[in-house]
Amino acid sequence: MHIFSVLADSNLSDPQFWIGVGSLVLSALAILVTIFIAAHSQQRKVLTYEIASNSSVVNLDKDVSSSTVSLLVNGRPVTNVRVFVIKLLNAGNTAITPQDYPHNPTFEFFSPPYPRPLISCEVQDTGVAARLPVGQLRSMLSIDDVGLRSMTLRPPLLNPRDSLSLRVLLMADKRDSATMKVRGQIKDGEIKQYAPAPRLLSGRTVAIGLCIAFVLGILLSSFPLITAYAQGSCALGSIKVVGSTSFAPTVQIEQTNYNTICPSAISTVTISSDAPGSGAGLGYVESGRGQIADSEIRSTDPILTPPYPDLVDHQVGVIIFALIVNKSLVMQCGNFLTLDTSQLRQIYNAGDSLVWHKFASCLPDTPIRVVERSTQGGAQISGTQASFAKYVLQEPYPPTPAGAVPVGSSQQVITAVANTPGAIGFADLSDIRSSGSVTIVDINGYGPTASQVERGEYPFWAIEHMYTRQSPNGLTTSFINYVVEHLQTSDSVINCSDMTSVAFSPPHDDNNDGSDSCQKHALE
Repeated sequence: MHIFSVLADSNLSDPQFWIGVGSLVLSALAILVTIFIAAHSQQRKVLTYEIASNSSVVNLDKDVSSSTVSLLVNGRPVTNVRVFVIKLLNAGNTAITPQDYPHNPTFEFFSPPYPRPLISCEVQDTGVAARLPVGQLRSMLSIDDVGLRSMTLRPPLLNPRDSLSLRVLLMADKRDSATMKVRGQIKDGEIKQYAPAPRLLSGRTVAIGLCIAFVLGILLSSFPLITAYAQGSCALGSIKVVGSTSFAPTVQIEQTNYNTICPSAISTVTISSDAPGSGAGLGYVESGRGQIADSEIRSTDPILTPPYPDLVDHQVGVIIFALIVNKSLVMQCGNFLTLDTSQLRQIYNAGDSLVWHKFASCLPDTPIRVVERSTQGGAQISGTQASFAKYVLQEPYPPTPAGAVPVGSSQQVITAVANTPGAIGFADLSDIRSSGSVTIVDINGYGPTASQVERGEYPFWAIEHMYTRQSPNGLTTSFINYVVEHLQTSDSVINCSDMTSVAFSPPHDDNNDGSDSCQKHALE
């Protein structure tokens, strides 16, 4: 009806009318072609390798004239040493995960006349390695100590165009006397030697390419959302994310970043405060009032009444929590305080019947005021609260002590502790750092740092889950995958891909069988 009325009111003899129609048709065709190409493009997993550098470190025959000089490297006598820099590159169009390798890749070196040429190897802290923890870098390469001819790589996650550089010391007489062979496979992909793309440019090709690029650029610049939708990066619709108030600020950042490629006009992700707390969020998703529940509690944990066994778990990271006290409390203690597990059990079972001086001579006789989440027990339990009971107290969370100050969120805990003399509470480290209004308390002598979490020394942390119902919609799938791939490791949150070397043990692994190990569970 509307189309025909527009045509009837238009002057069909006006060239501008037909120019407009032609532009519309051309735009539509370009959109259809783009969608068709994107829909039929196949994902490729291609890992390339090349010797980016091959240089001499020392050559006793050339560099030292005295025959009495000897050189030891790693306890081995050597004469001629060269350094290889090996560059690995994800040259495909999709991420290569550690699970894509049936066996870890092996690099074998041949350098006549040395039967055991390999001296040492390390991962250089450039490219993707610059974002990895130091402990993971040290464990990524291992040398065959018997043959001293091969090394094995435990590869990290490599997104498209990510690179990894390996530095290898070899015994070799000259540049072309040492060679390397790579052995390994990638599921649904390949490992091959890097080869520069052939040069196929000519004046005519460049001219045609520029014209095509100009036309397509004009057309596609008007339709970026359709292109992103065709590639699976975006999805139509609207979803609500509920649950953990501790993880909400991090999800808010990821939502903002997500909307740079999927503006809210087409993909609406709402971070809701309707269900404050991990337990309440799980209930909302179970009943269909939300699509994603952020939670530090497993949906089948006995602490939940009822549990939610039908929800699907997607582990995205590790969130670090911290104990805090009112700043004025520790002024006479050099603004430092550490409490052990037994002391914390006393405090959270007795509350204001105790005074702070009992736990340190530098503390005043101020009564202890416990600030805690008001969402205790059952389906309303707080994830921070449950993590504190499970991983720090290692016993059920005690009943609300006399004189406790109840609040509704992690941020409100921080505010209440800052404004209440003698107060103690706990919250996520990110909110604590940004406030600067309270003092962090060490637990059993260890502070809340990512390195101490990775070493298993600091106990107050939890895996962050994003729960969905069975068969989630496209936007839910798209957003969770985005968070899994782009969550940045910081001093308060650790991406699961950076925690693969951590040995999970009770209480962080309920069954001591690895079932709670932080693995990436992106939606397929």
